[in-house]
Amino acid sequence: MPKVFKVNGSISVHCESKLVVGKQSLVSLSLTKDKHAFATINMFGQRSFDRTQGVRNITWLQSSTQPPIVHVKIGNATRLTSGMYRCELTYRNTTSGFSFNSYSNYMVLRNTGTSFR
Repeated sequence: MPKVFKVNGSISVHCESKLVVGKQSLVSLSLTKDKHAFATINMFGQRSFDRTQGVRNITWLQSSTQPPIVHVKIGNATRLTSGMYRCELTYRNTTSGFSFNSYSNYMVLRNTGTSFR
């Protein structure tokens, strides 16, 4: 489940996952807002942003592939940053070679202009 925190006019979004060593390998871990990925780390440790859907002014705070972690800060949080946030993990079963997606529950952040809920 993503952890979303309000910090001095910005929000911090943290996502961390666990994989079974020797049985699962990371393909990618993404933070999504309203079903649209905006921050992703892949199996090679490459990070990427998609600054659409109202999520701009993004800064990486932490990223890792072992364990998979994505932690970003969204500065100048506005009503456009309100929405449903979740983690999306894509991993490969090293025995069968098949890839799977795993989704966290949504965490809703509502910015009313003066406060976050």
